[in-house]
Amino acid sequence: MLSVALALSLTRAKESSVVRSALAYLETTLPAQFTLFHDGQFWCGVYETSSNNQLRAVRVVFGPESNNAELYEWLLVNGSSLVKRAHHSAPIPGTIEKPQRGNPKRLQRKVNKEQRKTSGVSSKAQEATKLNFELANANKKEASRIARREEAQRKFQIRATKKKAKHKGK
Repeated sequence: MLSVALALSLTRAKESSVVRSALAYLETTLPAQFTLFHDGQFWCGVYETSSNNQLRAVRVVFGPESNNAELYEWLLVNGSSLVKRAHHSAPIPGTIEKPQRGNPKRLQRKVNKEQRKTSGVSSKAQEATKLNFELANANKKEASRIARREEAQRKFQIRATKKKAKHKGK
């Protein structure tokens, strides 16, 4: 049983490298793109392919609730028929625009910054804690400023009384 699973995983590894190289070849020769989105009611997928300055597209509706495993399985089973349907669909003038590939580290920093900006529950709690901390610091600064003024006023009063006492000769 274990040897069968090992043999299957080895053949899958070989297939995946072959599939990867085939996909890389297809990407350079025949640009294609699969986009998954939620249209408000159902999950939909759009497969777009471009050749000879003609864009061909096929739309697939998956249903109200689809998870990654179901979508992956569907693509494995129906992927070739999806490509055939796209090839036989009516062409639309245009091409698929390739996204510009930038520096991956810069892209990662940008993604991290956006995630910090659009925060979840824990970040809201952190923001509230930070706000409380800043308010406490502001209150403490104000209290210390008032205390310094009062101390300076008290010392001035002491000096003034000593000066008057010295002036009276007592």
